Amino acid sequence: MRTIKYLLTIIMSFLLLPILTKAFTSLEISTPNPVRGSTFKVQLDIDYMPSTGKDPEIRDFHIGLKYDTNFFEFKGVTWLQGIYKYREENGIIYIDKDDNNINWSARIAPVIFRFEAKKTGNSNMNLVRNGDSHYRNGDVIAQSLSGIVINVVEPASNTYIGSLGVEGYNLQPTFKKTTTTYNLTVPSSESKVNIIAKSIDNKQTIEGAGEVYLEYGENVFDVVVTAQDGSSRTYTVRIKRPDDRTGDTSLKSISVSDTSIRYKKGVTKYETTVSRSVESVLITARTNDPRATLIGTGRKYLNIGKNEFSISVTSSNNRKTTYTIIVNRSTEELEKVIRSSKLKVLKANGLSLDLSNDKKLFLVGVKGDVVNLPIEAIGESTSADVLITGDKNLQEGLNVVNVKVTEIIKEATEDEEAEEEITEYKIVVYKNPSNAELITNLNKIDTNKDLVYNSSLTSNHNIPSSLIKYLNNNHVLYYNVINMYSGLLYQIKLPNNLEVKDYDMGLTQDANDSYTYHTTLPKDTNVIIYLGDLFEDGTNIKIFSKVEDGKYRLVTDGIEVLNGYIEFKMNGDTTYVFTNRQLVKEEGPLDKILAEYGALIGSIAVIIVIVILYVIILSKYKAKKAAKEPSY
Repeated sequence: MRTIKYLLTIIMSFLLLPILTKAFTSLEISTPNPVRGSTFKVQLDIDYMPSTGKDPEIRDFHIGLKYDTNFFEFKGVTWLQGIYKYREENGIIYIDKDDNNINWSARIAPVIFRFEAKKTGNSNMNLVRNGDSHYRNGDVIAQSLSGIVINVVEPASNTYIGSLGVEGYNLQPTFKKTTTTYNLTVPSSESKVNIIAKSIDNKQTIEGAGEVYLEYGENVFDVVVTAQDGSSRTYTVRIKRPDDRTGDTSLKSISVSDTSIRYKKGVTKYETTVSRSVESVLITARTNDPRATLIGTGRKYLNIGKNEFSISVTSSNNRKTTYTIIVNRSTEELEKVIRSSKLKVLKANGLSLDLSNDKKLFLVGVKGDVVNLPIEAIGESTSADVLITGDKNLQEGLNVVNVKVTEIIKEATEDEEAEEEITEYKIVVYKNPSNAELITNLNKIDTNKDLVYNSSLTSNHNIPSSLIKYLNNNHVLYYNVINMYSGLLYQIKLPNNLEVKDYDMGLTQDANDSYTYHTTLPKDTNVIIYLGDLFEDGTNIKIFSKVEDGKYRLVTDGIEVLNGYIEFKMNGDTTYVFTNRQLVKEEGPLDKILAEYGALIGSIAVIIVIVILYVIILSKYKAKKAAKEPSY
């Protein structure tokens, strides 16, 4: 019975503990380490517990804040809820909320004290009682008070800069915080630079950094670092911008309306023909050197036949170049000039690629002996620039050929840059291995090399057991499923030492879910598959195999889509899902331990609690018994 009594006493103590403390009053400081001479704030927080089941209703409240006047000077208070009484006497600030109709909510900050730090060192601020505080029903509020420790520190005096530089350039000499003068020479065309300066700590301020404009000649910029105590250090950056206005008379652009004339470097004479209905043209041009003088542009009226116009460019050192433009006005109507960045013809390796429906991505395949891919790209506009890259020195596997078409749809003027329209076409080229021979019959092998076989999506993908015997002699089959341009849709590479039987090399996309594929291929089969229609380049995807409805097994993780393709090894299952989502729950080490030993851990925890309680009760019982025994 006595043991049960002690156990009930312990339980009731835990249950009643929250009821005994009615309020928790504490202080918060804006900074635990204020700088001597600076102003900081101390906030009084009150967290009341209700006397009943309702929100607390506080009738009156009395508290005092005690501080050391040698360390701090009181500057005043800021009331956050109403305005109440306070007084300051001998280092104690008394706060009094009298009985009124304004209720204080729970968890509020009723007041903020402002102090100035006078002396360095550690000092306490404590809350002291200033009489009883009451709920509105008259009950006294039992308060728990909490103070704070404040460490006043000296203001920082470090005036060294953390780093100094000019974006895109290297200063001379190399930066050292003790070196205060640096030099730099920039090109004549550089009209502004960005000075980058970083402080050693957040107690410093820096002035003079940022974007600055450059005059010709020497430019001097001062970067001033000011420490917390007001001391400062100046770093000087001297930047020289050479004056090389030597007389550039070249043009950045030249155009004639209703024509396909475009500026070509080094060419000073241009000629074109326009329709009879074109009565005037607008000639515009722009110099490379903004200091050069341009004369001769503007609206020009045309006679039937030959019309000759001149544009002169005079540089700042009086060098002059004349550009001649001849416009022949026809006696007939001509086809209108087209301004477009689109292609009307795109051929790869002699195959015409379908440009309908604004297609810009194509999959193309070539043999293993092709080094350079013949590309023919003809723009809708005769004045468009066509740039082809990546068509030379093709490597085995995947290559990318880019075709960039640029057309100027609005000519540059003296006030505005030209507006360009750019269309880019991408051709992903798969090149077969050079050491493998392309075969057309899976039943007849007339070589001792690795094999390449091309098939279409709609073909029968069965391969005979006789071919498996051939492959098991350390040969490789690259089974390519291709499109109309021999572009790779997917490739199967079988592992060695397979069971000799017929195999289905099919990889079929699910009719109801484009992210799911079905196959009967064996384990460790290497697959390259095009997923560009499902995922953007750079997407990290996960591959799962479907075990049964709603259950999946992770095959591989973190595969990046590159040029629309991924590569992975199968695990022997029949259904694969490509996704960037998680389909199975990931279990950490703790989850696995709890799953296996959860019941045992729970039992041990219960035993430990019982033992602790028994030891506490037994020790109290022995102490009480010893107190009652007579001493001799």
